[in-house]
Amino acid sequence: PELAAWMGRYGYAINTPAELRDFVSGGDGRNEPADIDVLTPNVLKQAQLTQSDSNHNYFDIWQAPENIKVTQIVGWGLDTVSGFKYVGRDKKVCEAIPPGSPYIYCKTVTYLDHEPIFTEDGDETVVTPSAGSMATTTFYLDLPLSNKGPRVNRVHSSIMESISVRDLLGEILIRSTSTLPSFIATEEPTKNILKKLRIRVLSPVSISVTDSFGSQTDLINENIPNSYYLEFGEGKYVGLDTEDTYTLRLDGQDTGTFTLGIDEVSGDQVTDTLIYQDIPVTPDTIVTMTIGTLDTASNLNIDINGDGNVDQTLAPGTTVTTIDRLNTLKIIVSNLDLDNPNKKSMLAKINDAIGLVKKGNLNGAEHKLGDLQNQLQALSDKKLTIEQATELMQIIETIKNTL
Repeated sequence: PELAAWMGRYGYAINTPAELRDFVSGGDGRNEPADIDVLTPNVLKQAQLTQSDSNHNYFDIWQAPENIKVTQIVGWGLDTVSGFKYVGRDKKVCEAIPPGSPYIYCKTVTYLDHEPIFTEDGDETVVTPSAGSMATTTFYLDLPLSNKGPRVNRVHSSIMESISVRDLLGEILIRSTSTLPSFIATEEPTKNILKKLRIRVLSPVSISVTDSFGSQTDLINENIPNSYYLEFGEGKYVGLDTEDTYTLRLDGQDTGTFTLGIDEVSGDQVTDTLIYQDIPVTPDTIVTMTIGTLDTASNLNIDINGDGNVDQTLAPGTTVTTIDRLNTLKIIVSNLDLDNPNKKSMLAKINDAIGLVKKGNLNGAEHKLGDLQNQLQALSDKKLTIEQATELMQIIETIKNTL
């Protein structure tokens, strides 16, 4: 409903200051979300907007004193968030009603999520048009190339540590700028010659990347040259260049399903995509793959119970099928701390569902999975905890949705 109302009010994009002001002030009539709600767009308070107007009025006309020479050094070439795209998503939600009750109910919930829009025209924090907005002497630093040689990850916050920038400052302050340092130009670059990988994963998993030198990029570290890690909404986003071979590792944080997507990008254009959608996962699951470019990507190796043995492999470019997901569910059920008769009965139902899918009898498979959910309902708060039963019910609901 929100998206339809916004498109009716603003069209498909908010791209003028007036529209942005209207949106952030709640001009569409929405209320300020609760503090714990990080998905619904906030509504700024009038005092904040008034201060913003005051800042703009001051800085938009500010000029440096005539006796001070101003030089701009602009970082370029790193993925930088230039906007957000709001999307409506559907997901299956199973919950005990009332809370703590053994009775579990499942429903489809539509919710609002947001995805970052990236451009290479920036320094990972500030887009180039903003960083170079003054009409004065401007130099551009090609960050991807300058990071590549010394194997560093200079970004907006550390651009002054770049050897090229320090050499440039020496030229400006002591000598002249007749000979520019490496990777510095007086004209903005037009296209990044290095290909990139943009990786996104939708929960409930964490993601970490290690390069061939042992450097890591994850929630805590961004040590791989030309890499980043960001979180928005339910998504985690990692960026890499294609100058090395990387090991991706996903660690389950909850029981549910995850989606992994990898875009190969050249000059801000997506040239190829790899996606693994709605794969069942548990808190013990470890998923790994190696990748340099999409052409050299390895199989996706899934260790469901974290025992060090690969339980399932998915080749790059193959579509994750309902049977793939059911086979993963079988492994999850096999690892349950459950009496043998109930476990055998559950596994039999999953095998029956697999057989029905292979025969094309999708309605029969859905009914068989419904029987499995009924069994879980009967075991809830008895042989299985309410949480275990609920999480398994939700995985099954997601699998049913793929039939």
